Amino acid sequence: LVFDSSDDISVIGTGEDELCSGTKSVKALFLRNFAEATATKFEWGWSDIVISDGYAVVSQCLTIHLNTGNGAISVPIRWSVVLKKTERWVWVHRHASIASDSQAK
Repeated sequence: LVFDSSDDISVIGTGEDELCSGTKSVKALFLRNFAEATATKFEWGWSDIVISDGYAVVSQCLTIHLNTGNGAISVPIRWSVVLKKTERWVWVHRHASIASDSQAK
C-alpha cells in the first residue's frame, strides 16, 4: 500500500465529487479514476520536494493529454502530495487542481 495504514488519508481532486477521506473512499476514487482513464501522455514540468521532521511535500506541474468523445485535449495540472515517513514513505494527502488562465501572469 502507498497509503497510511492508520486510515488518515485525504484527497482533493479536480472532479466535482473528488473530495474524500479514509482509505476506503480514497481507494474507491483511485479505482474509478484508473478505470475511466483516457490519458495518452504525461508531460512533466516544474517540481519541488520539501522534507522536514518525517514529512515531505512533493509538488508537481504536469500536462495530461487525454482522448475524449470530442477529441484530444491537454489539461494543465498542479499536483501535490504530503507523505509521512513510517518504515517507508506513505501518502497522507493528495491535492490536484487545474491551472486557471483567468489571472494575469
